[in-house]
Amino acid sequence: TIASNGAVSLVGDGASGATGTGPVDLDVSDGDGYLYVLARGARSIRAFSIDGGDGSLTTIAGPSGLAAGLVGLVAV
Repeated sequence: TIASNGAVSLVGDGASGATGTGPVDLDVSDGDGYLYVLARGARSIRAFSIDGGDGSLTTIAGPSGLAAGLVGLVAV
């Protein structure tokens, strides 16, 4: 979870979502509860919904088959 002061702590047993091969960048959406991870090695973006109550992550569908050589995500 992320506390109001910015401190980060593990949720539950600390298990994490699978980010795919070669995670190189991540972005948390502004206000709507999603985390995106660019997995360059897998040529995909792994997506997770963030539980507003406890901060836990749930894997959701993300794009795959991206062009080789991507280096980062851009938030707009």
